[in-house]
Amino acid sequence: MLPMPRTHRYATVDDDLLPTWTTRSHDHDRQVESMREIRELSNGIAGAHRQRDQRLAALALSNSLSRADMARAAGLSKARIDQILFEVAEDDRRRKNVEAEERVRRHSRID
Repeated sequence: MLPMPRTHRYATVDDDLLPTWTTRSHDHDRQVESMREIRELSNGIAGAHRQRDQRLAALALSNSLSRADMARAAGLSKARIDQILFEVAEDDRRRKNVEAEERVRRHSRID
């Protein structure tokens, strides 16, 4: 059996939620409500990871906390902190490139 692919820690899901199995003794609307609550909590985890990673990057850029201390505070290894900082920097670089391409495209239109 192949392992399920892991989703990115920032991934959130917004698809419609409906229970796949409801018996007469279960309240369908209550099941939907419970599923939405679980989804909200899971999406909150993704948001918290994003906030934590952005905060780690800000602290690293300002040299106000060592990566070793960041790792202790987050309960992660220093290598994982380094990886997170690399990923945040890569995401920022990609976002800036997309924004620059959009500006060039907008200004290079011939009307």
